[in-house]
Amino acid sequence: MSAGRYFLFDSKPAFPNNPLVMATSVSGRVTRTVEAMEMAKHIGALTVAITGNPEAPLAQAAKHVIDCTIPPVPNPDNIPIPGVRSYRMTLLVHFLFAIHLAEVKERISMQEGDALRSQLMQTADAIEATLEASEKKVKELVDAFADEKYFVFVGDGPHRATAEFSAAKVIEAAGLAAYGQDTEEWAHIQYYENVTPSTPTFMFCSGHRSHDRVVDLVPYMKDIGRTVVGILSENCTEAHTHMDHVLEVKGETTEFFAQMVYPVLPELFSTFLAQKIGVPSFRTDDPHYTEKGNLRLRDTNPITPSELEDL
Repeated sequence: MSAGRYFLFDSKPAFPNNPLVMATSVSGRVTRTVEAMEMAKHIGALTVAITGNPEAPLAQAAKHVIDCTIPPVPNPDNIPIPGVRSYRMTLLVHFLFAIHLAEVKERISMQEGDALRSQLMQTADAIEATLEASEKKVKELVDAFADEKYFVFVGDGPHRATAEFSAAKVIEAAGLAAYGQDTEEWAHIQYYENVTPSTPTFMFCSGHRSHDRVVDLVPYMKDIGRTVVGILSENCTEAHTHMDHVLEVKGETTEFFAQMVYPVLPELFSTFLAQKIGVPSFRTDDPHYTEKGNLRLRDTNPITPSELEDL
């Protein structure tokens, strides 16, 4: 909404096809995203839709379409499943686009671009190895946290988005309260929260730029009663010793591609947690969330440029 009704609507590009606007929606039908794309087209921006539905309104509103259609998972019972494959597909597209753009603009050489693409491919091996090594530990963690109602995920840099994504998966899958926070902001905000002192607090660290701050903060978290779970690189040994629980990310994933790999553990945790407490994803056991009329919450009519002019 901010993109379409504020940033794009108030933009006055100095020349055609500026700025480049890339909009992502797997369904291609999210109204606010379509609205933003229509507004981008209205101001003369170069528009690209990244979607798993090339026939949907988002694709129709864009000049270019990147088709991210994923073969469906066998699901004979039509069980709602929080999207994780689609998340990685869209990440993959953005990474590949960024690498090629850097090559075209001569910020990196083609050899450097090939090296980055090779590292990106290797994240699949890291995901597989991490899942194989961690499934038992994640189930044990779910057993320990089965009665908890509130979770905090903490990360910065590339892990900041992973923290938000992880919280979203807990909410979507298990219907519990969860919050994603920046590592430094946790020290200024959540440190003072005392409603549930033992709140499970997940810390992401791949042993790079924020490693020292993660190591600094964990003792303070534990001093005020938090149960700290590290989602850590297997090479992040110093941080391992400070955590109450550790889930290891296997392989040598560069921090640049951390978002491809590190979310797999919170995804697994969210899935097993929902199974443990016996709730279906997206609250499909409650008619408030399943009746067609309630989709109006997300699927409303888009505002037009002329309507915005009148505001």
